[in-house]
Amino acid sequence: MPIRPLDDWASARTLSLPLSALKGAVVGIDASHYISQHLSHPSTREPLLIALGGFPFALRSNIEKELQVFKDLGVAVIFVFSGLDFGKKNQRPAIQHETVRAFENAWELYDQQQADQVVEAFSSVGTPRPESLYRFLQRILVQNGIDYMVAPYSAAAQLAHLSSGPNPVIDAIWGPSEVLLFDVDKLVTRIDIDPAQFFWINKQTCQEELGRLTNDQFLDFALLLGSSFLPIFPPFDNPSFPGKSTSIRDALNMFNQSGRSALHLCGQLEERNQDSQYTDSYKRAFMNVKHHVVMDLEGRVGPLDADNSPTDMHEVIGQRLPEELYFYISKGILGPDVPNYLTSGEVLISLPLGVEDTEIYRQVAGEKLAPLREQAIGLLSNSLHRFYQVKPIHARTWYDENSDSIINLKTLPSVKDSIRAWKIPSDRYTEGVKNLQVYLTTSFCF
Repeated sequence: MPIRPLDDWASARTLSLPLSALKGAVVGIDASHYISQHLSHPSTREPLLIALGGFPFALRSNIEKELQVFKDLGVAVIFVFSGLDFGKKNQRPAIQHETVRAFENAWELYDQQQADQVVEAFSSVGTPRPESLYRFLQRILVQNGIDYMVAPYSAAAQLAHLSSGPNPVIDAIWGPSEVLLFDVDKLVTRIDIDPAQFFWINKQTCQEELGRLTNDQFLDFALLLGSSFLPIFPPFDNPSFPGKSTSIRDALNMFNQSGRSALHLCGQLEERNQDSQYTDSYKRAFMNVKHHVVMDLEGRVGPLDADNSPTDMHEVIGQRLPEELYFYISKGILGPDVPNYLTSGEVLISLPLGVEDTEIYRQVAGEKLAPLREQAIGLLSNSLHRFYQVKPIHARTWYDENSDSIINLKTLPSVKDSIRAWKIPSDRYTEGVKNLQVYLTTSFCF
C-alpha cells in the first residue's frame, strides 16, 4: 500500500536509468503495487471493468510482454504477494457510500443510453482491490516460469528481508513507498517498457530534503502519513476537501513543532479528544514494522530483529499458525481467507466493488454461503491445535451494524467422521490402482 502524501511529494524527486542497467540483477516485485499500476496505466486501464467484472482483457498480454522484456534484458524477477491480515481487531465491514452512489448513477446513465457518460461514470467508481486479481496473476506467472511467493503477512516486509543480510536474494525492490518504512536504501517506484527505463528514489535523499530526519524520525513521520500499518494521523487529514492528498509540508511543520516526536503528537490529539485510541494504534504499528513476521530461505517464520522482539507479538500481528500452514500459503496452495478467519476470530462480509446492494445479494452472501464458510473453517481447524478447534468466530455483515452471529466450531460435525466412508479397503483396489501403488513405492525407494 502506498503512503499517498509521500508518493506525491517523492514523484518529483525520482531518478531514472535505462532498464538495461539492471542486467544480471534480481528484482523483487510487490504484486499489489504491480497490479495497481497496471489497473491505472492508460494502456491497460479498462473503465468498464467494474461493470463487466473478471480479469482485464488487455492485462494478460501486457504482463506477458513485460515478462519477456525482462528475460530479453537478463533481468530476473520474483513476485511477492501479501499474505495474512495483521494488526486488525474488532472491525466492521466497511462500505463506501460515495462509491455505491457513483455505481448506481453509472447504471442509471446506462439505462438512459448515455454511452459517453456511462464510460466516464464507471471509470470514476474505482478499481478492484489488487488482492482480487492475485490468482489471475499467479496463473500467468506459473505459465511463464516466473518465481513468486506469498509473504506470511506484509509483502513490503518480506521484500525488505529478502534484500538484506550477507547473502541477499534480490538486488532491487519495485514496490510502494510503504517499503521505505523498513531498512531499505533505494526503491524502484515504476518500470516502463517503452521506452525501457525505471524510476527510483533514494531514502537518504528523502530524509535530507525533509529536514535531515534520522531513520527513527522518518519512520515516525511516514507512519503518521498513513499506510496499511496505521491510518493517517487525523490532524494531517483534510476533511474540508475529501479525496485531496495531505500536504506533506504542512504535516512536516506539525511534526517539527512537536519536537519530531510521534508520541508527543498523539498525546496532543488525545488531550483534545479523550476517546481517541490513536496512540495505542501508533504503538502497535511501530512494533509491527520493527518486528514484522517474515519467512526466511529455509522456510522458518519469525519476527524481524528476533533477539529484541517482545514475547507478545501475537497481540500486535495475530495468532501464530503452524509452520506447515505458512508454507502452503507461501506457495499459493492455500489462500489467506480461511486462516484469517481463525487467527482474527472474525468473518467480515463486505459488499464487493461493483455489486449492487440488493436484498437477494444480502441473502446469498449473509445466509446461503454461511454453511460453506463454516465447512471451510471447520475443515482447517480440525487439523490445528485445539485452541483453534474451540475458538468462537464472529461473522459480521455490511448491511447490519448490529449483526454479530457466532460460528461455534465445537458444534460442527467432525471432519474425520464425515469422510470415514471415503476409505476404500485395499482388497477393493482396481488393477490400475494396484499398479500405481507399486510404481509409487518403487519410485521413492533409493
